[in-house]
Amino acid sequence: MQVHLRKHLSEEFNTMTFVIQARGKENLICVRNGIAKATDLYRVHEAFTSLTDGFYKVLKERKKRLVLEKIDDEKDLSFPDTEHIYPEENECKVVSVDLSGDNEGANTGLILRNLAVLEKENVFNADYFNKFPAGRYYFRTKGSGKPVAFTNSRVWGCVMPVNIPIPEVTDGAHIGKP
Repeated sequence: MQVHLRKHLSEEFNTMTFVIQARGKENLICVRNGIAKATDLYRVHEAFTSLTDGFYKVLKERKKRLVLEKIDDEKDLSFPDTEHIYPEENECKVVSVDLSGDNEGANTGLILRNLAVLEKENVFNADYFNKFPAGRYYFRTKGSGKPVAFTNSRVWGCVMPVNIPIPEVTDGAHIGKP
């Protein structure tokens, strides 16, 4: 069974576009109890959906149209357990970011600047923050090297920072740590 979502007809188009950005090489999203999830093991995106429970393959992803196909044979597939990846809300640093419009580059920059306020040592793949639907997001983390959780009223998820060692420079150049 194929599902067609069009940008001008459905708010669900925006939330599902967001969810599929985190799909892994299997090109699948999972739906259970009205929640769609996708993960590539570096991030998880989740959102409320009206799709029926099951696994969906992304057939087409266009600027104004998504085509998903429900998979009938689910015997080798498992629903991702995401309950334990989110940092606890207590003892977390929190920052809020307002995203508006379709300017992905400006929104991504705004997110990354605010994440630097949370924890300067964390480095993120900027592509992980593309296609966030407009709205106010709350980001929280427990510190350097820890996952960063985000949420708004329709979508939520978690992103792992990239672990890149910053080299020590001994020849007097001002690259890396001072």
